[in-house]
Amino acid sequence: MKYLENQTNFIAPPYKPCDGGLEYLAMMAVVQFVSFFINLVATVAVWKVPGKENNKFHLAVRTLVLSDLSISASTLPFSFVSFVNCSWIRGEILCYITAFILNTFLSWSFLVVFIICLLRFLAVTRPLYYRNQVTCARVKKALLCALIWPCAHLILPLTGLGKFQLYKRGYYCSLDLTPTEPKQKVLVYATVVEGSLITLAMLYFCGNILCSFHRKRRVSSFLSKQQQRAAAIYRIKKQQDGFARLTFVIVLVFYGCYVPFLSLRAFILIRGPSAFNETSYFYSELLAHLNSLLNPLVYVICHKHYRSSIKDLFKSCHCSGSFRIIKRAKFFLKDEDERSKVEL
Repeated sequence: MKYLENQTNFIAPPYKPCDGGLEYLAMMAVVQFVSFFINLVATVAVWKVPGKENNKFHLAVRTLVLSDLSISASTLPFSFVSFVNCSWIRGEILCYITAFILNTFLSWSFLVVFIICLLRFLAVTRPLYYRNQVTCARVKKALLCALIWPCAHLILPLTGLGKFQLYKRGYYCSLDLTPTEPKQKVLVYATVVEGSLITLAMLYFCGNILCSFHRKRRVSSFLSKQQQRAAAIYRIKKQQDGFARLTFVIVLVFYGCYVPFLSLRAFILIRGPSAFNETSYFYSELLAHLNSLLNPLVYVICHKHYRSSIKDLFKSCHCSGSFRIIKRAKFFLKDEDERSKVEL
């Protein structure tokens, strides 16, 4: 507790109610609520897809939708209470806990996207290695390590190598980008360097996948239609194009939401505390939350199995709801019929 009192300074300076602007708080709460609802539906639908239990790519997608659901589920209650009170529910320990949980699940989601991109890279450029060496057990271990890695990083503030802070725009707790002591910048430097390396690696993977597809299409163009049909090139090409399209859109959404978030952190570290603008930082954080909202929409648009599962889920809900309404109506009509008989 002495550490929390003297080192962290989560909430400095004290903020008045609605000092950060109610519109920012409302935006954060709405994005988290919509993200929670969409990811909840997507989680149920993705888990109901049959015959994909041993599919490595499907396993990574299931983990991604679970991590995206965890982001909104862990922060939505605090955003709702803050919205009702129009201020942060005071408490340094609570600020540390929420910041730890939020940054852990955000980092997990980003790392799962990296693993999805890596799996596609190996499947396309090194198919024999992918089939023989990349097993479901190893993919599960990689996904588990992707969760443990950010947890290990975010323990650093307990050792004084980082700091969490309350931001009044939206009333959320996250990493302090302008700490007073140099050693407290260690965690910020680590996240920026690792994020940059992951971003460059994903760019390299996508470039190689595109080059590989271009080479395969050029080779298949020299074959006759009969030879292509005999080699099942059309079927394989259609399957690979579907997975590649899903991967590219996920990566594109990742770049659109994560690169501004990462770039702003790097800019503040290079230019110093004078470059920090809380409004800009709020929108970069909002973009990171928006990424978890957009990911499930990507699955539905780009993959027919997930699209069919979503349709079946809504159909089953509609049918069960209609069945309950019809059953209640029949019960009511039966009651009315019996009452009329008694009256007669």
